[in-house]
Amino acid sequence: TNDKNKCILSGGEWYKFNRDYLTYLNDSIKEIDAVYNSQYDFNDNVHAQFIEGVFLREKNDEKYVGEDDSKIKESLKRKYYAERCFNLIRQGEGRFTNYDRVETHLGFVKMVLFDKSTLTMFAVKKGKSSSALCYAVDQSLTSLKKYKHGEVSGMPRFNNVGLWFI
Repeated sequence: TNDKNKCILSGGEWYKFNRDYLTYLNDSIKEIDAVYNSQYDFNDNVHAQFIEGVFLREKNDEKYVGEDDSKIKESLKRKYYAERCFNLIRQGEGRFTNYDRVETHLGFVKMVLFDKSTLTMFAVKKGKSSSALCYAVDQSLTSLKKYKHGEVSGMPRFNNVGLWFI
């Protein structure tokens, strides 16, 4: 970083930045409530336990005849990727409705999870990279615009929007 010239070196190239904008962005981000509840912790162990449960229920399905257990589990892990697993667990608890992969032909995600008790729609993303997190923000903004312009039907009314990073 070169503070005198307001530049930052990234990937071998220098980029100028606008400190006023960064201050504004930082202040805006501070206004967003961040809520943590350990009840909803999600990690590789939770995912593995979920996959094991599905494996025990589905391993004898016709489509897996002749497959060894490790191949079946790999297939299930792809089918029940982290976000899908998280959403199904939340749905199973009864408080949330899972809309993941509902009407994906529309070209946008209406909402992923809906908290019936707080009337909150959520976008859910797993990832540490800024691109994964930005995708969740973009996804939510697109959904909000569609709702605002009356382009979404068949979904519950909501009062809040949340980004759920797992």
